[in-house]
Amino acid sequence: MLNDDSVFIPVDDAIDRFHNHLLSHERIVLSAKFGDGKSFFLNEFKKKCANDDNSPYEFITLYPVNYQVLENKDIFELIKHDVLLQILQLGIIDVDYKVSDEMAFAFYLQNNFCTVAESLFSMLSSVGFVNQTNQSLFGVFLVIKWLKSLKDKVNEFKKEVDQTVLLDDYLAKFDKTSVYENDIITKIIRDNIITYERRNNKKIVLVIEDMDRLDPAHLFRIMNVFSAHMDYGYRNMSPIDNTLFDNKFGVSNVVFVMHEDNTKALFHHFYGEEADYDGYMSKFYNKDIFKFSLEEEKEKYAIRLIVQNTGLDVYRVTEFFENGFLTSLSMRKIVSAMDKVEELFRSLEVKEGVNPDPQLLRLFVIAKRLGISNDYIVLKIAQYFSNIDRFCIDRLLPLLARNPKTNTLDKVYVQTDNYGICYLLVEDIKNNGLCSYSMIESYNNHNDGEKKLKQKIAYMLSLLG
Repeated sequence: MLNDDSVFIPVDDAIDRFHNHLLSHERIVLSAKFGDGKSFFLNEFKKKCANDDNSPYEFITLYPVNYQVLENKDIFELIKHDVLLQILQLGIIDVDYKVSDEMAFAFYLQNNFCTVAESLFSMLSSVGFVNQTNQSLFGVFLVIKWLKSLKDKVNEFKKEVDQTVLLDDYLAKFDKTSVYENDIITKIIRDNIITYERRNNKKIVLVIEDMDRLDPAHLFRIMNVFSAHMDYGYRNMSPIDNTLFDNKFGVSNVVFVMHEDNTKALFHHFYGEEADYDGYMSKFYNKDIFKFSLEEEKEKYAIRLIVQNTGLDVYRVTEFFENGFLTSLSMRKIVSAMDKVEELFRSLEVKEGVNPDPQLLRLFVIAKRLGISNDYIVLKIAQYFSNIDRFCIDRLLPLLARNPKTNTLDKVYVQTDNYGICYLLVEDIKNNGLCSYSMIESYNNHNDGEKKLKQKIAYMLSLLG
């Protein structure tokens, strides 16, 4: 858990990546470990969208942890309730929206199913509808007559339907309608979302939050409910076509927020190692999973801060910090480590009136403040000299070569990988603190040469505070 670190960590890069991901993915799994900042990141993304007049996104957010005590059928009713309430609050419902004859007909059938079924059965029985071949013509005429009567009833019913009252009633109590989407409430939600998106050039994003908070026993039960309704492949009295694979309620994007690795482990625990996890999850995302970690963002941000404060490249900075080291520190400590760094070595001179180049020295001070040991820093600097790293030698050799007792510049003994044993000599120190140097091959292998080099480096570090 990152506690209050999140207030320090900008997630602009991740927000840009997620924006591009939304543009190319209709269904998304936003994956990160529990407590790793998924909800924080989404809230930051929503804030940025809300403050950007050019952002195409508006959000409907559901929290299925509130649904896990309900039966599957009741879950979908609560989902519709949540969505309807939110689109009312967002002003997505069109006040001029009209209930069509087809909607009234479907609604009448659903809410009067027993009456309709009983009427049809009674009608067929009354005409001896046993042999379909013999009775087909007579039956057709009777059905047409009966349908006309039903249509008249539906028309009368429709006249009595007031959309505002209907929505108010629905919000007050859940209708006992089909678990699938063929009901008037879903139709109203879908039509209004699609119309709103087209008129306002917007994309409505349905976010399914906090799935990590679900009891494992309920996770897949609720996921199965969402799966059944995200791409439900049947439309009452409608031909099957490519519209059957749209997102639920006609939203542009659906985002499931979970730790995908944990979900995979739970899936195989419940359904067995041979169960097709990828096939199951394909309903919840297309193409690939968006992975986010506030800890990774924290590390990248910390590295970026050090790069900005030292003027060094990312590669040289990351050499001093093992993967994951910076995430173990608070952002307060990381930020504080960069405060008044140069004051610690402002009095150092490489020649009279000339200060050393500060880039590497800043890095050493910051690393020490963050808990990197002197021994580790000494080892890294010794490796630079063994590799004849010109960047490092140009900046550090004047400090290592200076004899604190005589204030003269000594030769610096090094064992190199490519040049064998040699001495480095300072030839000239420029006014910017950098030096030019020469390298003299040595034929004597001083057993204590490497030890003396490390002692010189340790002494230099001691001058940095």
